[in-house]
Amino acid sequence: MYLWSTHDTTMVALLEALGIFNWRWPPFVADLRLELYKSGDDRHWVRVLYCSQEMNMRDSSTPIMPFEDFEKALKPYLLDDSEFESLSKMTLDQMLNAYNELKPIEVQDSSEGIEPTDGELEPSEAIIEPSDDTGEPSDDTEATVDEEDDEDDEDE
Repeated sequence: MYLWSTHDTTMVALLEALGIFNWRWPPFVADLRLELYKSGDDRHWVRVLYCSQEMNMRDSSTPIMPFEDFEKALKPYLLDDSEFESLSKMTLDQMLNAYNELKPIEVQDSSEGIEPTDGELEPSEAIIEPSDDTGEPSDDTEATVDEEDDEDDEDE
């Protein structure tokens, strides 16, 4: 078993590569599991689970698929050793030049039939007020914070 921890933005990229991104931001402590199985005839199979739910990966009608199909589905997103070696030695200027030369590629849209959600996520309770030109919080913000602190003191 291998365990990794990652940021939500990395998780979104992985979900999209697997063809299971549903246009909803991963919840806190989301998990993505790739399970490898071996059948009696020595074939290998992969099962994908996201937030403990079986998922049908790109180009699969079932949550478990032959390893060969799994590799084929992810091939467009993988680098071979020589590509990785070449990219890891690039300077920042070389990377920027290569980026500027990129042409858009057509990617299969995994969002077909899925509508982006509006207002489904709870807004943060932290309210950040704009500051004045000096970069300091405005007088209103300080008053709001003081009022909240006074209310907390009264509750105790």
